[in-house]
Amino acid sequence: MMTKKNLAKAVTLSVLLMLPYGMAQAATTYTEAISGADDNYTADIKSYDKDTNTYIYNFSENDKLKVEGKAAIDGKNSIKINNRLDIIADTYAISISGDKNNVLIDRQYGGNIKSTSTESVILLKGQNNKLFLGNGIIKLNQKGKADSGVLEIDQGNNNLIVYGEGILKGKNLSVSGTKGIDGVLINEAWGSNKIILGYKSNQNEYNNDYFNKFDNSNNYHDLVDELGEVSILLKNYVTKEQQNSGSGTRGLFINTNNINTEKWEKYNSCR
Repeated sequence: MMTKKNLAKAVTLSVLLMLPYGMAQAATTYTEAISGADDNYTADIKSYDKDTNTYIYNFSENDKLKVEGKAAIDGKNSIKINNRLDIIADTYAISISGDKNNVLIDRQYGGNIKSTSTESVILLKGQNNKLFLGNGIIKLNQKGKADSGVLEIDQGNNNLIVYGEGILKGKNLSVSGTKGIDGVLINEAWGSNKIILGYKSNQNEYNNDYFNKFDNSNNYHDLVDELGEVSILLKNYVTKEQQNSGSGTRGLFINTNNINTEKWEKYNSCR
């Protein structure tokens, strides 16, 4: 006859046997911003590759990054994110500032991104900087009375954003109206800034030789034919008064206004 003690052991054993083999560990939500050398991540997550001058972050497959008050990933140094990582932010989800050169943020494993930024979800400035976003849904949901966008290169030269397959979503339903919202924006564009959408790749196939082909217009037809599908879904509330001031909703927009040469020369002299 089975005693209560033995019965308890049997029930426990049955529960253990029913657990699926190799069951994934629980996801962790990290709240510290990622920036390379000066962030608070320790050796269990972050390592440094001196050959490529890159900080490498080894998160688990279902982990999340949720940061308030600052960019969730700040490209002060080159950064590589191993495994998929979802990002939640109340300002820029990923940013490289105008004083940075030759920085690479490699997030090719992708993941979804949500932001309530009053400007852009992804912002890239500076010179010769690159951002690999991978696949996923990138979503902006804000209520500020300001221009906003999902992916943006703002000024700078020879910068590159590569986005995989997925959906770019932007919404601004401020009751007072908003100036405008863009899905993909290159602002004050000159030089060779590029944003490539729908890049289909197995991991570690991101290479400059391929991306440089987009500089030659003779390649466009075949290159675009190779790209995957990207949807851009935008919602914007514009008041009657704002309709006459250039406000609107634009999926793809390149601002080719002449740059302020004096401002650019001053910027270069301060670098």
